[in-house]
Amino acid sequence: MARGLGALILAAAATALAISWSDLAPALRAFGVAYLLIVVVVATTAFVADLWAGLGATLLSASQLLVVLEIGGRIDGTTSAFRLAYWVLYLLGLFTIAMRVVRLRAPEVSGRET
Repeated sequence: MARGLGALILAAAATALAISWSDLAPALRAFGVAYLLIVVVVATTAFVADLWAGLGATLLSASQLLVVLEIGGRIDGTTSAFRLAYWVLYLLGLFTIAMRVVRLRAPEVSGRET
């Protein structure tokens, strides 16, 4: 399952980079490829570890793909819609990961008093 999701995330990252490629400076092209590969590896690894962590990492990845499209000149980064989409994806991703960590680390609550 993680491989399929990793392939899907990689396809989205490659598509965003391909759409933006012609408008990126050569240094940004190299950085973009390296950064998006890191984002894909993190999201895929998160899915292997936990479904909710993977979902959160994928939402964070989607926010970063919006930034790639904005830097490549395909999306106007000054619009309210872009800013709202970016922050909603970013914060929802962080929230999802944080809530999963809290639930995993929460102590068991028993009904009896000691």
